[in-house]
Amino acid sequence: MYSSVLFCSDSLTSFSKELYGEEVPVNVAYHDLSANNREKVTGSDFGIIVHTNLPGERERVQAVAFQAKKLYDKKAYLPIAQASAQTNYFADGAYTCLYDVSQKKDLLKLPPAILQTKHASRAPKTQHNYAINRKDLPPATTALSLFLIKIIQNENMNIGAKTFNSLAQAAAFMRGTPASRETNDISRVLTISIGRMTNQQELNSLTDLFPPTPSEEPRLNDL
Repeated sequence: MYSSVLFCSDSLTSFSKELYGEEVPVNVAYHDLSANNREKVTGSDFGIIVHTNLPGERERVQAVAFQAKKLYDKKAYLPIAQASAQTNYFADGAYTCLYDVSQKKDLLKLPPAILQTKHASRAPKTQHNYAINRKDLPPATTALSLFLIKIIQNENMNIGAKTFNSLAQAAAFMRGTPASRETNDISRVLTISIGRMTNQQELNSLTDLFPPTPSEEPRLNDL
């Protein structure tokens, strides 16, 4: 996903000149929060922070969190405890990303699809999981490729996302506390900035968004 966004950023900048009469810069950064001596998490779970400052619109910062689950021939399984923890922490900004691993040739392979976790939680329950049926997915999901566009246009699209006053505030929320990190496993964050960052962001570069905490800085014994 990071590679795809990075590849498209130049095209987005050029397109903005036609749309707004000026180039709107697009910056992308990827942060692996499981690094820096932090205990490695298992997860495919990731977060996305989107900053937009487009001509004629107010500056906005939004964030969503995903947990990635495999979609098999008939179903995908979402642990009930994980879904509950995610929605408690991220509310409407909690999503499940389903990626198709079916090997059946007679099944139409679905592109990576986004389903709001609160909707996934309406699926039938097994003892420990929600069992999400493949046949119920197309009407309820959004293709991953379209999801970012919907976030960027969120004022008109009514997409569930947490809103923040600044990128730093969003990053602090994503980083959470040691307890929340163990519960939610946000190990990777993709940050996209479309438009110029104002002084409100107090940030020179997206790469500075997640500095290591003192406990995570390299120690002499690790060098």
